Amino acid sequence: MSKSSPDNKVQFWGKNSLKVLAFLALTIWVAHFFYFRYFGLYEDDYAYISEPLGWHLSDLLAYTRVFVDWPQGRPIGFFLPHFLAFIGAQLGGLHVIYIIGFVVVILNAFLFYSLLKMLSSEALAVIGALAFGLFPADTTHTFLMHALGLQTSLTFLLLASLCYLAGKRVLPYLIILGSLLTYESPFMVFLGVPLLKSRWDRSLVKELIRHVAILLGIILVVVVIRTFMGEQRIMTTRSNILPILFKMSKAMVLGPARSLSLFFYGPIRPLAHWNRELTIVFSACLVFFVLVLHRLSIDSLGQKYNYLLTLRSRIFNFNRAFQAPVSYSRIAQLFMAALVMLSLAYVLSFTHFPPTAIYGRATSVHLAAAFGGSLVFACVCSVLLSFANAYRLKSYAVVVLACYLSLVVAYRFSIQPDFKQAWQNQRSFWTSAIENLPDMTDETIVFVLDHDLPQTQYIITNSWADPLILKQMFQFPEHWKNPPRLFVVHRDWTESIIREGDQLKWKVPTAEVWSHWEVLPNANVVLLEMENGKLVRRFGSISIQGLNLELKPMPPDVKPTWGKRALYGYLIAEASYQSSR
Repeated sequence: MSKSSPDNKVQFWGKNSLKVLAFLALTIWVAHFFYFRYFGLYEDDYAYISEPLGWHLSDLLAYTRVFVDWPQGRPIGFFLPHFLAFIGAQLGGLHVIYIIGFVVVILNAFLFYSLLKMLSSEALAVIGALAFGLFPADTTHTFLMHALGLQTSLTFLLLASLCYLAGKRVLPYLIILGSLLTYESPFMVFLGVPLLKSRWDRSLVKELIRHVAILLGIILVVVVIRTFMGEQRIMTTRSNILPILFKMSKAMVLGPARSLSLFFYGPIRPLAHWNRELTIVFSACLVFFVLVLHRLSIDSLGQKYNYLLTLRSRIFNFNRAFQAPVSYSRIAQLFMAALVMLSLAYVLSFTHFPPTAIYGRATSVHLAAAFGGSLVFACVCSVLLSFANAYRLKSYAVVVLACYLSLVVAYRFSIQPDFKQAWQNQRSFWTSAIENLPDMTDETIVFVLDHDLPQTQYIITNSWADPLILKQMFQFPEHWKNPPRLFVVHRDWTESIIREGDQLKWKVPTAEVWSHWEVLPNANVVLLEMENGKLVRRFGSISIQGLNLELKPMPPDVKPTWGKRALYGYLIAEASYQSSR
Protein backbone atom coordinates (compact mmCIF):
# COMPACT_ATOMS: atom_id res chain seq x y z
CA MET A 1 0.00 0.00 0.00
CA SER A 2 1.34 3.39 -0.93
CA LYS A 3 2.03 5.60 2.03
CA SER A 4 1.15 8.74 0.16
CA SER A 5 -2.27 7.57 -1.00
CA PRO A 6 -4.76 7.14 1.81
CA ASP A 7 -7.53 6.18 -0.60
CA ASN A 8 -6.31 2.60 -1.07
CA LYS A 9 -7.76 -0.42 0.66
CA VAL A 10 -7.15 -0.18 4.40
CA GLN A 11 -4.77 -2.68 5.99
CA PHE A 12 -5.29 -3.24 9.69
CA TRP A 13 -2.48 -5.75 9.90
CA GLY A 14 0.99 -5.63 8.38
CA LYS A 15 4.28 -7.41 8.92
CA ASN A 16 5.24 -5.20 11.87
CA SER A 17 1.75 -5.01 13.39
CA LEU A 18 2.25 -7.68 16.04
CA LYS A 19 5.48 -6.05 17.25
CA VAL A 20 3.86 -2.62 17.36
CA LEU A 21 0.81 -3.99 19.18
CA ALA A 22 3.02 -5.65 21.80
CA PHE A 23 5.08 -2.47 22.15
CA LEU A 24 1.98 -0.32 22.68
CA ALA A 25 0.40 -2.85 25.04
CA LEU A 26 3.45 -3.02 27.30
CA THR A 27 3.81 0.77 27.37
CA ILE A 28 0.12 1.38 28.13
CA TRP A 29 0.08 -1.32 30.81
CA VAL A 30 2.99 0.28 32.67
CA ALA A 31 1.62 3.80 32.21
CA HIS A 32 -2.03 3.20 33.15
CA PHE A 33 -2.74 -0.28 34.50
CA PHE A 34 0.37 -1.57 36.29
CA TYR A 35 -1.46 -1.58 39.66
CA PHE A 36 -4.85 -2.63 38.28
CA ARG A 37 -5.27 -5.30 40.96
CA TYR A 38 -5.33 -2.53 43.57
CA PHE A 39 -7.85 -0.34 41.75
CA GLY A 40 -11.53 -0.13 42.61
CA LEU A 41 -14.58 1.94 41.76
CA TYR A 42 -14.69 5.73 41.64
CA GLU A 43 -17.25 8.47 41.07
CA ASP A 44 -19.21 7.61 37.87
CA ASP A 45 -18.28 3.94 38.24
CA TYR A 46 -21.08 3.62 40.79
CA ALA A 47 -23.62 4.59 38.14
CA TYR A 48 -22.18 2.51 35.29
CA ILE A 49 -19.98 -0.32 36.61
CA SER A 50 -20.98 -1.44 40.11
CA GLU A 51 -24.60 -2.44 39.39
CA PRO A 52 -23.67 -5.02 36.72
CA LEU A 53 -21.36 -6.73 39.24
CA GLY A 54 -24.40 -8.53 40.60
CA TRP A 55 -26.49 -8.80 37.44
CA HIS A 56 -27.91 -11.87 35.79
CA LEU A 57 -28.52 -12.12 32.05
CA SER A 58 -32.15 -11.09 32.58
CA ASP A 59 -30.96 -7.84 34.18
CA LEU A 60 -28.75 -7.09 31.19
CA LEU A 61 -31.59 -7.77 28.77
CA ALA A 62 -33.87 -5.51 30.79
CA TYR A 63 -31.28 -2.75 30.62
CA THR A 64 -31.54 -2.65 26.83
CA ARG A 65 -34.42 -0.27 27.50
CA VAL A 66 -31.82 2.51 27.25
CA PHE A 67 -32.13 2.21 23.47
CA VAL A 68 -35.75 3.30 23.90
CA ASP A 69 -35.28 5.81 26.73
CA TRP A 70 -32.13 7.47 25.29
CA PRO A 71 -30.73 8.76 28.65
CA GLN A 72 -28.80 12.00 28.01
CA GLY A 73 -29.12 11.19 24.30
CA ARG A 74 -26.38 8.56 24.70
CA PRO A 75 -27.99 5.10 24.56
CA ILE A 76 -24.76 3.39 23.44
CA GLY A 77 -22.75 5.40 25.99
CA PHE A 78 -24.99 4.08 28.76
CA PHE A 79 -25.24 0.51 27.48
CA LEU A 80 -21.60 -0.28 26.62
CA PRO A 81 -20.07 0.27 30.11
CA HIS A 82 -22.86 -1.79 31.67
CA PHE A 83 -22.49 -4.52 29.05
CA LEU A 84 -18.69 -4.74 29.30
CA ALA A 85 -18.82 -4.60 33.11
CA PHE A 86 -21.36 -7.45 33.07
CA ILE A 87 -19.08 -9.53 30.83
CA GLY A 88 -16.09 -8.82 33.07
CA ALA A 89 -18.06 -9.66 36.21
CA GLN A 90 -19.13 -12.99 34.74
CA LEU A 91 -15.54 -13.80 33.75
CA GLY A 92 -13.96 -13.02 37.10
CA GLY A 93 -15.00 -9.73 38.67
CA LEU A 94 -13.56 -6.26 38.97
CA HIS A 95 -10.01 -7.15 37.93
CA VAL A 96 -11.26 -8.67 34.67
CA ILE A 97 -13.28 -5.53 33.99
CA TYR A 98 -10.03 -3.57 34.28
CA ILE A 99 -8.42 -5.92 31.79
CA ILE A 100 -11.28 -5.17 29.37
CA GLY A 101 -10.68 -1.44 29.87
CA PHE A 102 -6.98 -2.04 29.20
CA VAL A 103 -7.86 -3.81 25.93
CA VAL A 104 -10.05 -0.88 24.82
CA VAL A 105 -7.23 1.63 25.39
CA ILE A 106 -4.74 -0.62 23.54
CA LEU A 107 -7.17 -1.07 20.65
CA ASN A 108 -7.55 2.67 20.24
CA ALA A 109 -3.79 3.25 20.22
CA PHE A 110 -3.33 0.50 17.63
CA LEU A 111 -6.15 1.84 15.44
CA PHE A 112 -4.49 5.26 15.55
CA TYR A 113 -1.22 3.63 14.51
CA SER A 114 -2.99 1.92 11.59
CA LEU A 115 -4.54 5.20 10.50
CA LEU A 116 -1.25 7.10 10.59
CA LYS A 117 0.48 4.26 8.75
CA MET A 118 -1.98 4.86 5.90
CA LEU A 119 -1.08 8.54 5.86
CA SER A 120 2.69 8.60 6.24
CA SER A 121 5.69 6.70 7.56
CA GLU A 122 6.19 3.98 10.14
CA ALA A 123 8.11 6.43 12.32
CA LEU A 124 5.28 8.97 12.38
CA ALA A 125 2.75 6.21 13.02
CA VAL A 126 4.63 4.69 15.98
CA ILE A 127 5.35 8.06 17.60
CA GLY A 128 1.76 9.19 17.06
CA ALA A 129 0.35 5.99 18.55
CA LEU A 130 2.58 6.39 21.61
CA ALA A 131 1.41 9.98 22.06
CA PHE A 132 -2.19 8.83 21.65
CA GLY A 133 -1.90 6.07 24.24
CA LEU A 134 -0.08 8.30 26.73
CA PHE A 135 -1.85 11.61 25.88
CA PRO A 136 -0.72 13.80 28.82
CA ALA A 137 -3.73 16.13 28.85
CA ASP A 138 -6.29 13.42 29.69
CA THR A 139 -5.50 11.75 33.02
CA THR A 140 -8.56 9.44 33.01
CA HIS A 141 -7.30 6.39 31.10
CA THR A 142 -7.19 4.44 34.38
CA PHE A 143 -10.74 5.52 35.30
CA LEU A 144 -12.82 2.44 34.55
CA MET A 145 -16.00 4.10 33.36
CA HIS A 146 -14.01 6.30 30.98
CA ALA A 147 -12.07 3.34 29.63
CA LEU A 148 -15.29 1.43 28.91
CA GLY A 149 -17.44 4.42 27.97
CA LEU A 150 -15.64 7.51 26.72
CA GLN A 151 -12.74 5.63 25.14
CA THR A 152 -15.22 3.56 23.12
CA SER A 153 -16.42 6.78 21.51
CA LEU A 154 -12.85 7.24 20.27
CA THR A 155 -13.00 3.68 18.93
CA PHE A 156 -15.97 4.61 16.75
CA LEU A 157 -14.12 7.74 15.55
CA LEU A 158 -10.98 5.79 14.62
CA LEU A 159 -12.87 3.02 12.83
CA ALA A 160 -14.96 5.55 10.92
CA SER A 161 -11.82 7.49 9.94
CA LEU A 162 -10.08 4.35 8.68
CA CYS A 163 -13.10 3.39 6.58
CA TYR A 164 -13.47 6.91 5.22
CA LEU A 165 -9.83 7.11 4.15
CA ALA A 166 -10.16 3.66 2.58
CA GLY A 167 -12.79 5.09 0.23
CA LYS A 168 -15.95 3.71 1.83
CA ARG A 169 -18.93 5.98 1.21
CA VAL A 170 -21.69 4.89 3.61
CA LEU A 171 -20.05 2.74 6.29
CA PRO A 172 -18.02 5.60 7.90
CA TYR A 173 -21.20 7.59 8.62
CA LEU A 174 -22.95 4.60 10.14
CA ILE A 175 -19.95 3.97 12.38
CA ILE A 176 -19.48 7.60 13.44
CA LEU A 177 -23.13 7.70 14.53
CA GLY A 178 -22.01 5.30 17.25
CA SER A 179 -19.64 7.99 18.52
CA LEU A 180 -22.43 10.58 18.63
CA LEU A 181 -24.60 8.20 20.65
CA THR A 182 -21.74 7.28 23.01
CA TYR A 183 -19.95 10.55 23.85
CA GLU A 184 -20.32 13.47 21.50
CA SER A 185 -16.98 15.30 21.39
CA PRO A 186 -15.08 12.70 19.25
CA PHE A 187 -17.89 12.93 16.67
CA MET A 188 -16.96 16.56 15.97
CA VAL A 189 -13.36 15.58 15.18
CA PHE A 190 -14.66 13.50 12.27
CA LEU A 191 -15.63 16.75 10.52
CA GLY A 192 -11.95 17.27 9.72
CA VAL A 193 -11.06 13.78 8.49
CA PRO A 194 -11.15 14.68 4.73
CA LEU A 195 -8.21 17.02 5.39
CA LEU A 196 -6.05 13.95 6.03
CA LYS A 197 -6.18 13.04 2.34
CA SER A 198 -3.08 13.77 0.28
CA ARG A 199 -4.79 15.68 -2.56
CA TRP A 200 -5.68 19.20 -1.50
CA ASP A 201 -7.46 20.63 -4.55
CA ARG A 202 -10.92 21.76 -5.68
CA SER A 203 -12.29 18.23 -5.42
CA LEU A 204 -11.39 18.24 -1.71
CA VAL A 205 -13.46 21.40 -1.20
CA LYS A 206 -16.49 19.70 -2.76
CA GLU A 207 -15.87 16.61 -0.67
CA LEU A 208 -15.60 18.68 2.50
CA ILE A 209 -18.90 20.42 1.78
CA ARG A 210 -20.64 17.09 1.17
CA HIS A 211 -19.00 15.52 4.24
CA VAL A 212 -19.96 18.38 6.57
CA ALA A 213 -23.51 18.45 5.19
CA ILE A 214 -23.99 14.73 5.93
CA LEU A 215 -22.66 15.08 9.46
CA LEU A 216 -24.80 18.15 10.16
CA GLY A 217 -27.77 16.19 8.90
CA ILE A 218 -26.95 13.37 11.33
CA ILE A 219 -26.64 15.88 14.17
CA LEU A 220 -29.97 17.46 13.23
CA VAL A 221 -31.78 14.12 13.27
CA VAL A 222 -30.34 13.21 16.68
CA VAL A 223 -31.19 16.66 18.09
CA VAL A 224 -34.78 16.33 16.87
CA ILE A 225 -35.08 12.91 18.53
CA ARG A 226 -33.60 14.21 21.79
CA THR A 227 -35.92 17.24 21.68
CA PHE A 228 -38.96 15.05 21.03
CA MET A 229 -37.99 12.92 24.05
CA GLY A 230 -37.60 16.03 26.24
CA GLU A 231 -33.93 15.37 27.04
CA GLN A 232 -32.89 18.03 29.55
CA ARG A 233 -29.52 18.99 28.07
CA ILE A 234 -31.05 19.76 24.69
CA MET A 235 -33.84 21.79 26.27
CA THR A 236 -31.30 23.80 28.28
CA THR A 237 -29.15 24.37 25.18
CA ARG A 238 -32.07 25.71 23.14
CA SER A 239 -32.71 28.45 25.72
CA ASN A 240 -29.06 29.57 25.91
CA ILE A 241 -27.89 29.61 22.29
CA LEU A 242 -25.90 32.87 22.29
CA PRO A 243 -23.92 32.22 25.52
CA ILE A 244 -23.21 28.68 24.29
CA LEU A 245 -21.92 29.91 20.91
CA PHE A 246 -19.62 32.33 22.74
CA LYS A 247 -18.29 29.52 24.95
CA MET A 248 -17.80 27.26 21.94
CA SER A 249 -15.66 29.85 20.15
CA LYS A 250 -13.52 30.40 23.24
CA ALA A 251 -13.22 26.68 23.94
CA MET A 252 -11.85 26.04 20.43
CA VAL A 253 -8.91 28.28 21.35
CA LEU A 254 -8.46 27.61 25.07
CA GLY A 255 -8.74 23.84 24.77
CA PRO A 256 -6.02 23.29 22.15
CA ALA A 257 -3.72 25.71 23.95
CA ARG A 258 -4.13 23.83 27.24
CA SER A 259 -3.82 20.31 25.80
CA LEU A 260 -0.69 21.20 23.80
CA SER A 261 0.85 22.93 26.80
CA LEU A 262 0.40 19.74 28.82
CA PHE A 263 2.79 17.98 26.43
CA PHE A 264 5.41 20.15 28.12
CA TYR A 265 3.95 20.67 31.60
CA GLY A 266 2.63 17.14 32.24
CA PRO A 267 5.92 15.22 32.01
CA ILE A 268 7.69 17.51 34.49
CA ARG A 269 4.98 17.20 37.15
CA PRO A 270 6.35 13.99 38.73
CA LEU A 271 9.74 15.68 39.25
CA ALA A 272 8.28 17.38 42.32
CA HIS A 273 7.66 14.00 44.01
CA TRP A 274 10.20 11.78 42.30
CA ASN A 275 10.86 8.47 44.05
CA ARG A 276 12.52 5.12 43.62
CA GLU A 277 9.59 3.59 41.71
CA LEU A 278 9.60 6.41 39.17
CA THR A 279 13.36 6.02 38.75
CA ILE A 280 12.91 2.35 37.89
CA VAL A 281 10.04 3.08 35.48
CA PHE A 282 11.92 5.89 33.80
CA SER A 283 15.14 3.90 33.42
CA ALA A 284 13.44 0.77 32.05
CA CYS A 285 11.35 2.80 29.59
CA LEU A 286 14.39 4.78 28.46
CA VAL A 287 16.25 1.63 27.44
CA PHE A 288 13.11 0.17 25.89
CA PHE A 289 12.26 3.29 23.86
CA VAL A 290 15.85 3.80 22.66
CA LEU A 291 15.95 0.25 21.31
CA VAL A 292 12.58 0.58 19.56
CA LEU A 293 12.97 4.12 18.19
CA HIS A 294 16.50 3.51 16.96
CA ARG A 295 15.21 0.72 14.70
CA LEU A 296 12.71 3.03 12.98
CA SER A 297 13.51 4.13 9.46
CA ILE A 298 13.51 7.88 9.97
CA ASP A 299 14.09 8.71 6.28
CA SER A 300 10.96 6.93 5.06
CA LEU A 301 8.70 9.98 5.15
CA GLY A 302 7.66 9.86 1.52
CA GLN A 303 9.66 10.87 -1.51
CA LYS A 304 13.15 12.19 -0.78
CA TYR A 305 13.71 15.71 -1.92
CA ASN A 306 16.44 18.05 -0.72
CA TYR A 307 14.61 21.01 0.76
CA LEU A 308 16.78 24.02 1.54
CA LEU A 309 16.03 25.93 4.71
CA THR A 310 18.11 29.03 5.47
CA LEU A 311 18.29 30.56 8.95
CA ARG A 312 19.73 34.04 9.38
CA SER A 313 20.22 36.34 12.35
CA ARG A 314 21.97 39.71 12.11
CA ILE A 315 22.00 40.10 15.87
CA PHE A 316 23.87 36.84 16.48
CA ASN A 317 25.76 36.96 13.16
CA PHE A 318 24.26 33.62 12.16
CA ASN A 319 23.71 32.44 8.59
CA ARG A 320 23.35 28.79 7.75
CA ALA A 321 21.48 26.59 5.27
CA PHE A 322 20.02 23.21 6.18
CA GLN A 323 18.92 20.31 4.01
CA ALA A 324 16.80 17.37 5.05
CA PRO A 325 15.44 14.42 3.08
CA VAL A 326 11.78 14.78 4.04
CA SER A 327 8.55 15.46 2.17
CA TYR A 328 7.68 18.63 4.07
CA SER A 329 4.56 19.31 2.04
CA ARG A 330 2.87 16.12 3.26
CA ILE A 331 3.92 16.68 6.87
CA ALA A 332 2.68 20.27 6.61
CA GLN A 333 -0.69 19.02 5.36
CA LEU A 334 -1.02 16.59 8.24
CA PHE A 335 0.10 19.22 10.72
CA MET A 336 -2.51 21.74 9.55
CA ALA A 337 -5.21 19.05 9.47
CA ALA A 338 -4.24 18.04 13.00
CA LEU A 339 -4.60 21.62 14.25
CA VAL A 340 -8.09 21.85 12.74
CA MET A 341 -9.11 18.52 14.28
CA LEU A 342 -7.62 19.55 17.61
CA SER A 343 -9.80 22.65 17.60
CA LEU A 344 -12.89 20.67 16.58
CA ALA A 345 -12.36 18.42 19.61
CA TYR A 346 -13.50 21.28 21.86
CA VAL A 347 -16.60 22.43 19.97
CA LEU A 348 -18.95 20.78 22.48
CA SER A 349 -16.94 21.46 25.62
CA PHE A 350 -19.26 24.32 26.62
CA THR A 351 -20.78 21.80 29.07
CA HIS A 352 -17.38 21.61 30.83
CA PHE A 353 -16.28 25.19 30.33
CA PRO A 354 -13.54 26.32 30.41
CA PRO A 355 -11.74 23.24 29.00
CA THR A 356 -8.57 23.86 31.00
CA ALA A 357 -8.52 21.06 33.59
CA ILE A 358 -5.08 19.59 34.26
CA TYR A 359 -5.88 16.69 36.60
CA GLY A 360 -8.80 14.58 37.77
CA ARG A 361 -11.99 13.40 36.10
CA ALA A 362 -12.54 16.81 34.50
CA THR A 363 -9.58 16.21 32.15
CA SER A 364 -11.91 14.02 30.09
CA VAL A 365 -12.72 17.31 28.38
CA HIS A 366 -9.45 16.65 26.49
CA LEU A 367 -10.48 13.15 25.40
CA ALA A 368 -11.24 13.96 21.75
CA ALA A 369 -8.13 16.15 21.54
CA ALA A 370 -5.99 13.00 21.65
CA PHE A 371 -6.52 12.59 17.88
CA GLY A 372 -5.36 16.01 16.73
CA GLY A 373 -2.90 16.61 19.57
CA SER A 374 -1.09 13.32 19.04
CA LEU A 375 -0.85 13.94 15.30
CA VAL A 376 0.62 17.40 15.93
CA PHE A 377 3.19 15.84 18.25
CA ALA A 378 4.02 13.11 15.72
CA CYS A 379 4.50 15.62 12.89
CA VAL A 380 6.84 17.79 14.95
CA CYS A 381 8.88 14.80 16.11
CA SER A 382 9.11 13.39 12.57
CA VAL A 383 10.53 16.62 11.20
CA LEU A 384 13.00 17.01 14.06
CA LEU A 385 14.15 13.41 13.70
CA SER A 386 14.59 13.81 9.95
CA PHE A 387 16.74 16.90 10.47
CA ALA A 388 18.83 15.07 13.05
CA ASN A 389 19.17 12.08 10.75
CA ALA A 390 20.23 14.26 7.82
CA TYR A 391 23.09 15.64 9.92
CA ARG A 392 24.04 12.27 11.45
CA LEU A 393 22.53 13.13 14.82
CA LYS A 394 19.85 10.44 14.81
CA SER A 395 21.22 8.63 17.86
CA TYR A 396 21.18 11.82 19.93
CA ALA A 397 17.67 12.73 18.77
CA VAL A 398 16.41 9.24 19.56
CA VAL A 399 17.82 9.43 23.10
CA VAL A 400 16.22 12.85 23.66
CA LEU A 401 12.83 11.62 22.40
CA ALA A 402 13.14 8.43 24.45
CA CYS A 403 13.90 10.51 27.56
CA TYR A 404 10.82 12.63 26.93
CA LEU A 405 8.53 9.63 26.37
CA SER A 406 9.95 7.93 29.47
CA LEU A 407 9.07 11.02 31.49
CA VAL A 408 5.53 10.88 30.11
CA VAL A 409 5.23 7.23 31.15
CA ALA A 410 6.58 8.12 34.60
CA TYR A 411 4.00 10.90 34.81
CA ARG A 412 1.14 8.55 33.92
CA PHE A 413 2.56 5.93 36.29
CA SER A 414 2.61 8.51 39.10
CA ILE A 415 -1.16 8.90 38.74
CA GLN A 416 -1.84 5.26 39.59
CA PRO A 417 -0.95 5.53 43.33
CA ASP A 418 -3.79 8.05 43.68
CA PHE A 419 -6.21 5.44 42.36
CA LYS A 420 -4.79 2.89 44.78
CA GLN A 421 -5.03 5.31 47.70
CA ALA A 422 -8.53 6.51 46.83
CA TRP A 423 -9.79 2.92 46.81
CA GLN A 424 -8.15 2.24 50.18
CA ASN A 425 -9.72 5.45 51.48
CA GLN A 426 -13.15 4.34 50.28
CA ARG A 427 -12.87 0.91 51.89
CA SER A 428 -11.85 2.48 55.20
CA PHE A 429 -14.56 5.16 54.93
CA TRP A 430 -17.44 2.79 54.16
CA THR A 431 -16.31 0.16 56.64
CA SER A 432 -16.24 2.79 59.37
CA ALA A 433 -19.57 4.26 58.23
CA ILE A 434 -21.36 0.88 58.26
CA GLU A 435 -20.12 0.18 61.78
CA ASN A 436 -22.08 3.26 62.86
CA LEU A 437 -25.25 2.46 60.90
CA PRO A 438 -26.75 -0.84 62.12
CA ASP A 439 -30.12 0.88 62.71
CA MET A 440 -30.82 2.31 59.24
CA THR A 441 -34.50 2.38 58.31
CA ASP A 442 -36.63 3.65 55.49
CA GLU A 443 -35.90 7.35 54.73
CA THR A 444 -32.75 7.47 56.89
CA ILE A 445 -30.40 10.24 55.74
CA VAL A 446 -26.75 10.07 56.74
CA PHE A 447 -24.61 13.21 56.72
CA VAL A 448 -20.82 12.97 56.99
CA LEU A 449 -18.87 16.15 57.68
CA ASP A 450 -16.06 16.44 55.14
CA HIS A 451 -13.36 17.87 57.41
CA ASP A 452 -10.33 15.62 57.93
CA LEU A 453 -11.46 13.14 55.28
CA PRO A 454 -8.44 11.91 53.26
CA GLN A 455 -7.97 13.53 49.85
CA THR A 456 -6.38 12.46 46.58
CA GLN A 457 -5.68 14.57 43.50
CA TYR A 458 -6.24 12.58 40.31
CA ILE A 459 -9.40 10.78 41.46
CA ILE A 460 -11.46 11.71 44.51
CA THR A 461 -12.56 9.44 47.35
CA ASN A 462 -16.04 10.85 47.97
CA SER A 463 -18.19 12.13 45.14
CA TRP A 464 -21.68 12.83 43.86
CA ALA A 465 -22.20 9.03 43.70
CA ASP A 466 -22.05 8.50 47.50
CA PRO A 467 -25.87 8.48 47.85
CA LEU A 468 -26.05 5.49 45.47
CA ILE A 469 -23.75 3.22 47.43
CA LEU A 470 -25.74 2.04 50.46
CA LYS A 471 -28.51 0.49 48.39
CA GLN A 472 -25.91 -1.09 46.10
CA MET A 473 -24.26 -2.75 49.11
CA PHE A 474 -27.38 -3.97 50.91
CA GLN A 475 -30.64 -5.60 49.90
CA PHE A 476 -33.06 -3.37 51.79
CA PRO A 477 -36.73 -4.40 52.16
CA GLU A 478 -38.68 -3.91 48.93
CA HIS A 479 -41.47 -2.02 50.72
CA TRP A 480 -39.09 0.77 51.73
CA LYS A 481 -40.01 3.78 49.61
CA ASN A 482 -36.83 5.80 50.18
CA PRO A 483 -33.83 3.59 51.11
CA PRO A 484 -31.03 5.12 53.21
CA ARG A 485 -28.65 7.55 51.54
CA LEU A 486 -25.31 8.98 52.64
CA PHE A 487 -24.08 12.47 51.77
CA VAL A 488 -20.70 14.05 52.47
CA VAL A 489 -21.31 17.71 53.36
CA HIS A 490 -19.35 20.77 54.41
CA ARG A 491 -19.09 21.70 58.08
CA ASP A 492 -21.51 24.61 57.49
CA TRP A 493 -24.11 22.36 55.80
CA THR A 494 -26.94 23.59 58.01
CA GLU A 495 -26.67 27.12 56.57
CA SER A 496 -28.23 25.96 53.31
CA ILE A 497 -31.28 24.50 55.05
CA ILE A 498 -34.52 26.47 54.92
CA ARG A 499 -37.47 26.47 57.32
CA GLU A 500 -41.06 26.06 56.18
CA GLY A 501 -43.42 26.20 59.16
CA ASP A 502 -42.36 23.46 61.54
CA GLN A 503 -40.34 21.61 58.89
CA LEU A 504 -36.75 21.86 57.74
CA LYS A 505 -35.90 21.42 54.05
CA TRP A 506 -32.58 20.90 52.35
CA LYS A 507 -31.64 20.77 48.69
CA VAL A 508 -30.67 17.23 47.74
CA PRO A 509 -27.78 17.32 45.22
CA THR A 510 -28.13 15.58 41.86
CA ALA A 511 -27.45 11.86 42.02
CA GLU A 512 -30.04 9.33 40.85
CA VAL A 513 -32.51 12.16 40.31
CA TRP A 514 -32.07 15.84 39.64
CA SER A 515 -31.46 18.22 42.55
CA HIS A 516 -34.62 18.93 44.55
CA TRP A 517 -35.86 20.14 47.94
CA GLU A 518 -36.66 17.49 50.54
CA VAL A 519 -37.93 17.55 54.13
CA LEU A 520 -35.40 16.40 56.72
CA PRO A 521 -36.98 13.52 58.69
CA ASN A 522 -36.88 14.28 62.38
CA ALA A 523 -35.21 11.54 64.46
CA ASN A 524 -34.13 9.78 61.25
CA VAL A 525 -31.01 11.80 60.42
CA VAL A 526 -27.56 10.41 61.29
CA LEU A 527 -24.54 12.70 61.63
CA LEU A 528 -21.03 11.25 61.33
CA GLU A 529 -17.74 13.06 61.84
CA MET A 530 -14.11 12.07 61.50
CA GLU A 531 -12.30 11.70 64.82
CA ASN A 532 -8.86 10.10 65.26
CA GLY A 533 -9.01 8.56 61.82
CA LYS A 534 -12.45 6.96 62.26
CA LEU A 535 -16.02 8.09 61.73
CA VAL A 536 -17.87 8.79 64.99
CA ARG A 537 -21.64 9.12 65.31
CA ARG A 538 -23.13 12.15 67.03
CA PHE A 539 -26.33 12.09 69.08
CA GLY A 540 -28.70 14.67 70.52
CA SER A 541 -30.18 17.52 68.49
CA ILE A 542 -29.06 20.36 66.22
CA SER A 543 -30.63 23.84 66.26
CA ILE A 544 -31.38 24.95 62.69
CA GLN A 545 -33.35 28.07 61.78
CA GLY A 546 -34.90 28.17 65.25
CA LEU A 547 -36.00 24.52 65.15
CA ASN A 548 -34.40 21.51 66.79
CA LEU A 549 -33.54 18.61 64.49
CA GLU A 550 -33.40 15.45 66.57
CA LEU A 551 -30.66 13.09 65.45
CA LYS A 552 -31.56 9.41 65.13
CA PRO A 553 -31.06 7.61 68.50
CA MET A 554 -29.33 4.24 68.57
CA PRO A 555 -31.62 1.42 69.79
CA PRO A 556 -29.95 -1.06 72.18
CA ASP A 557 -28.53 -4.28 70.75
CA VAL A 558 -29.71 -3.58 67.22
CA LYS A 559 -28.51 -6.07 64.58
CA PRO A 560 -28.60 -5.43 60.83
CA THR A 561 -30.81 -7.88 58.98
CA TRP A 562 -30.34 -6.82 55.37
CA GLY A 563 -28.84 -9.09 52.79
CA LYS A 564 -25.59 -8.16 51.05
CA ARG A 565 -25.28 -7.27 47.40
CA ALA A 566 -22.26 -7.67 45.09
CA LEU A 567 -20.71 -4.29 45.89
CA TYR A 568 -20.46 -5.14 49.58
CA GLY A 569 -17.71 -7.69 49.03
CA TYR A 570 -15.54 -5.07 47.35
CA LEU A 571 -16.06 -2.19 49.78
CA ILE A 572 -16.50 -3.62 53.27
CA ALA A 573 -14.21 -5.71 55.44
CA GLU A 574 -16.15 -8.90 56.21
CA ALA A 575 -15.23 -8.84 59.90
CA SER A 576 -16.94 -5.48 60.36
CA TYR A 577 -20.32 -6.71 59.17
CA GLN A 578 -20.14 -9.99 61.09
CA SER A 579 -19.29 -8.23 64.34
CA SER A 580 -22.31 -5.96 64.03
CA ARG A 581 -24.78 -8.79 63.35
